[in-house]
Parts: sequence; C-alpha cells; structure tokens
Amino acid sequence: MTLHMMLKKYFGFDAFRPLQREIIEHTLRGGDTLAVMPTGGGKSLCYQLPALVRDGLTIVVSPLISLMKDQVEQLHGRGIEAVYLNSTLSRKAYADNIRHIRNGSVKLLYVAPETLLLPSILSLLASVPVRCLTIDEAHCISEWGHDFRPEYRQIAHVRQRFPGVCCLALTATATPRVQKDIRSNLGFRESDTFIAGFDRKNLYLQVSPKTDPLGQILDCIRLHRDGSGIIYCFSRKQVEELTAVLDDLGLAVRPYHAGLSPEVRDRNQELFINDSIRIMVATIAFGMGIDKANVRFVIHHDLPKNIESYYQQIGRAGRDGLPARCLLLFSHRDRGKIDYFISKMDQREQRIARAHLRKLVSFAETTACRRIPLLAYFGEKADFSRCGMCDNCRDRDHGRNRASRRRSGNPGPTAPLSVQVTRLTYDEELFEILRSKRTQLADRHGVPPYLIFPDRSLIEMSAFQPRTKSDMIEIHGVGRYRMRRYGSLFLDLIDTYCRNTGRCRASVQIHRPGRKPRYISMGELFNEGVPVPELMRRYRVERRTLLASLYEFILNGDTLRSDRLAALSTLSGREQRRVFRMFDTCGTSHLKPVYEALDRSVPYAELHVQRLCYLCRDSAA
Repeated sequence: MTLHMMLKKYFGFDAFRPLQREIIEHTLRGGDTLAVMPTGGGKSLCYQLPALVRDGLTIVVSPLISLMKDQVEQLHGRGIEAVYLNSTLSRKAYADNIRHIRNGSVKLLYVAPETLLLPSILSLLASVPVRCLTIDEAHCISEWGHDFRPEYRQIAHVRQRFPGVCCLALTATATPRVQKDIRSNLGFRESDTFIAGFDRKNLYLQVSPKTDPLGQILDCIRLHRDGSGIIYCFSRKQVEELTAVLDDLGLAVRPYHAGLSPEVRDRNQELFINDSIRIMVATIAFGMGIDKANVRFVIHHDLPKNIESYYQQIGRAGRDGLPARCLLLFSHRDRGKIDYFISKMDQREQRIARAHLRKLVSFAETTACRRIPLLAYFGEKADFSRCGMCDNCRDRDHGRNRASRRRSGNPGPTAPLSVQVTRLTYDEELFEILRSKRTQLADRHGVPPYLIFPDRSLIEMSAFQPRTKSDMIEIHGVGRYRMRRYGSLFLDLIDTYCRNTGRCRASVQIHRPGRKPRYISMGELFNEGVPVPELMRRYRVERRTLLASLYEFILNGDTLRSDRLAALSTLSGREQRRVFRMFDTCGTSHLKPVYEALDRSVPYAELHVQRLCYLCRDSAA
C-alpha cells in the first residue's frame, strides 16, 4: 500500500500538507529529522503514518498527560493501536499497556520525558523492537526556547541506548537559534532540518488597544456564536474574575490555571474538548498540544511574555484549516506587569526576556502587515507585502477609519467566521442535524465530538450531500475506518433530509488539487452530446445526482445546451411556463417552496429538470 493510499485509508486526507511527505520519506529511510512546522500544520502525521508502515514500536515523548490522552483517543478513532504510560492510569490499565507493548500489538507509545527516563521503562523498551524515537514539542530541549524543560535535554542520553533507531524532533516554535540548539543536543546534521514555514494563513490576526476589555471580548464572542474559544489572562485572579462575569452573562465557560486541583483542571479541559462548554478562560498553563479542531477564536486579555508564547497560543485556533480570529488586547500597563516579573530574574535571564518583550511590543505596535514581523522572528522572509488576513491589511484594503475601529475592538470581517469557513455554500440546517448526531455518538462512546468527524467534514457533507459510500469517502477526514464505523449513519441522515426537503445537491463535487471537479466534467460532456444514460453509467450515479451535478455546473458560472435540456422534460409548454413563473416568485435555491406553490402537482424529478431549463433558457442550442 502506498503512502498516499494509507493517508486516505487511515486519516481520510487526499493530499499531504507541505513537507509532510518529504519528512515521512526521510524518516522511513532511517534519517534523523528536525521538523519545524506551524501549529496545526500536521506534525503528528509525520510520525503516525511511518509508524503504520514500519514493523515495531514508535516512541513519542510528549510533555503533557492531556496531550497523550488526546492523541491516543484520536488514533483509536482511526483504528490504530496506541497506548500511553503515565500516573493517571490505574495499576491494571498500566499493566495491560505494558503487556500490549511486550507482545507487539502496539504501534505507538506515548510517554513523558520523566517516564521515559525510568529504569523500568528503559528495560522494557530494550526488550522490544523500537524503530523510531519521536520528540514532540522539541523546543523544550533548548535553553533559548520559551518553554525550556531540563528533563528534555536528557533524552539525548536515552537516544544513545538505541543507536540504530532514527530520531524525529518536532516543533512549531523554534527560532534559528533554538533549531541549532536542538540539533546540537541530539547530534543532528543541519541537512536533517525540514522547515515547512510558520504562516497559518487561516488565522486572522488582530491587535486592539485595551479600551473596554469586557466589551471587546463579548463582541468577539458574538461574532463566533457557534464556535469555541480560548481567552488567555496573565494571572489566576484575572481568570477567575473574567470567568465569573461571563458565567453570569449565561455563557458556557470554565477556568483553567495552576491554582486549581488537577481533578478540576482535567474536568474543565474535558468539558471544553467535548464541546460541553464553549469558552475556556485560562493562564498559559492551558492548551499546550491540545488538538481541539474547532477553536474559532483565541483572545489575549493581557500581553503574552514573548512572540513564541503568542504564536503557540494562537496556534490552538483553526486547527481544522478553517478561518479563526486571534485578538490581542494591547496595553502598555500590561507591559509594565511583565517588566516587573522580568526584574526578579537573574541578569542573563533578564537580558533575554527583555529582548523577547521588545520584539512582541514591536509586533503589537506595527502598522504594516502583521505577518511580516511575526514570520521574521522565526527566521522566515515573507514573500508578500500584504497578507489580507490581519487588521492592518484589512484597514488599508478597505480604506476604513482605523482609529475608530480599533477603539471598538472590531476586522475583521463582521460576519461570523464560522459562516465564512470556506467558499462552499453549505446547508446550515443539514449541518445542525449532522452535528446533533455527532454529539449523540460522542456521548455514547465517551470521546470528543471531533473524533467522530471534525467540523470541516460535516461542512463538506452538508455542502456536497454525498449519497453513496464512494462519495462519502471523498469527504475530508472520513477515511475507511470512520466510513465503516459511522458512514452509513450519516449517509442515511443526508438521504432522509434531501428526500424530505427537496434540497438535493450534487454528490461530492470536491475540487482536490490536480483533479478537475466531477460536476465540470459532467457538464462539459453533456454539452458535447453524451447521452444522459451514458453519463449515469460512466459516473455510476442516479439520474437525480446527475441533474444536481449539472445544477452545480451552472452555479459555477457555466451554461448548458437548452436543446438537450428540453429533451429531458415531459411537461407541455404551458406547464413549463407555469413552473417558470413559480421560479420567478420563489427562486431556484430550494425546490420545496416551488413544489408546494404548485400544489405538489409537479414531481421533484421534473422540477430538477425545469430548474436547469429555467437557468439556461437563453443559452444557444
């Protein structure tokens, strides 16, 4: 099975993201690898897919227990055997996982660096065929990184115990200096480095003066009323105060900070991941490695410590690839708070911290495209002067009064970004039906909803309305495992909805890279004179699906031969004019209003034909 076939089978993706394939092939050849990829850029796939190809065990060193649990649940949701070892497991569960590792039934093992260094674990790993040592959040190795952890530097000693095993280090927040430090510690060559870039193009970057923080936060929440979000605060006290205010306003919100008990933190995090609450108000203690796909906004109520922290925290948004908003409320008073804490450090630490703070303030105060200094900090030169996805670029592009807008804390786009998710026109009513079913299944299986299907999958389902298994497998993120487990349920919901409402659209007309959309091929062949039965046979579709595809062809801006369309109709000229008058009144977006207005005298099958005739009535034969 090729890498591309495995990508589709297990992960439901049609194409690799930038550098994923190159990194995977390099590790499969046994090469050590430092992979620097943006948060949400698909780092996990770079070791998960090779683990399926190889025999033996892939060890994944991960800094947080919550991250391990999340990753393992995701893998189980794709039919991949993985376990983790940490203190949250019962004695029996821990022993069971050890047994699974020994008998070779596990492909991936997640451990914290402290666990990896235990003599008992090192002895266990010496008895099984280890094929790859993966170090996630590898910037923790470097003293120059924003999240240095001394135990991470000891991983290099563990590596020496497995001399024939390749090592893959992954991070999203490594400056050139941090990259060099990681390579030095692990013994990598410079040629082992793969940098996919730091630009998260789907994140809208916005910095506003902190004039009315509560009002500005509420404005942002309202813009994303259907999405989840994280609000970062500087102190535990601020977290508790803001949580209480938002809770009093009726919002589903919970706090997260180091002052809470581990049990409360874990419960609040699980509520957030499972979509039981919408908003998490947190200190920087929250979020590292959290792979919640549908976070639509991240708000910084206070100034972060440095650009690396800011970049990592906004990276929790938009991991599904759909647009998300990142709002930083900026105040020089907040800078004074950070300065005070910096003054408590030793001289060397102060020098580094103040340099980091200066660059963050410069980013906040710039009037140029925000992505340019952000990328430059990580050693990447932007190949554009305007990104079009930050407040400064939008101000210039729209010629609006920047000062007045900044005071209100409102660019960005005024419509909810959850509605602007893609260029797709999707049926919101169907989306809600599918989302409700997803929630039911998630509750039944005790997993986060996005492990059933991410939002992007549901959006594509409600846009393209797949009606067969082969069409459903084309939906982003489905894959063969999810198809077997949940596909039929969602196909039945879509089919029932289409029958009841008459809102039948083309079945999966998804434009994948390098592939012409199927509805375009169908429309072109129809205009060339290929008979309808032949088109149905060639594309293995029913007549209604073919007609819906031709409708999509028209919506794309093309037209169809009116003489060929007329041959598909059974209505008389008088009856057709009556139908056309109803299209004049009711529009063509939905057929049910036309069906009802005609007293249900014209069947849906004929209305699909008449809609095409109506839209192409002036086209040449």
